[in-house]
Amino acid sequence: MSFVTDAKRLFGTTDLYEILNLKGSKLKRKDYSQAEIKKAFFKLSLQFHPDRCSNEVEKVETTAKFQILNHAYAVLSDKQKRAIYDEMGITDDAGVYADDVDWLARWRMMFKKITKEDIDNFIRKFRDSGEERDAVKEAYIKYKGDMGKILNDVIGVTYEDERRLHKMISDMIGSGELKATRYFVSEPEKRKAKRRKAARREAEEAEKMLKEVQRNEGAKDLVALIQNRQQKNIASFNELCDSLAVKYAKKPRKTK
Repeated sequence: MSFVTDAKRLFGTTDLYEILNLKGSKLKRKDYSQAEIKKAFFKLSLQFHPDRCSNEVEKVETTAKFQILNHAYAVLSDKQKRAIYDEMGITDDAGVYADDVDWLARWRMMFKKITKEDIDNFIRKFRDSGEERDAVKEAYIKYKGDMGKILNDVIGVTYEDERRLHKMISDMIGSGELKATRYFVSEPEKRKAKRRKAARREAEEAEKMLKEVQRNEGAKDLVALIQNRQQKNIASFNELCDSLAVKYAKKPRKTK
């Protein structure tokens, strides 16, 4: 698996800053703090949840995107590697993007243990700050008004938010901020019904996964305690992200 090939195919660029949505000139990029880089990576890792996909093909692609994001973060979060990349545009493709990299272990080391309340607060701030509105506008333009793709693209939204986002977009169209598209104005009822059905199925799967995680919570706490004694510098991630990473953070099998 080649980072260059996959990054171009999935993100349209091999630029690590652009992959993490960190825009600006070369001079501006050097000013990004580690906290800003980490926040950018975290937001995108929430966005690319394989469980939000409606079929196996999308899950494979989303998993590949997750690994590319990890590669970008692994380089930009390392002072020496970032300096080399900023100067020469070179990354350790063979070393960082290798098949035997334990992405779950890397992910656990990046974040403190996060509760559901932390995630809810993050999403609430994302909405209240106006970032969500900007993300909705960007997704509308990117997908030409395709509501299904917009819902998949914006962080922290579900099918239940569709009516709210639809009104938000309609208001922007009414004010002249956005142009109406055929996808948005004349979406067939059949597509809406299909989206509703997929949303219900995903909600049921998520509920099942949550119950399984809760049943295993005691065992996970014991494992975390042992790991902390062995490696005091490693912090565990929250149960939700942990279960997602276990399922999806491995390299997808190559098809013959």
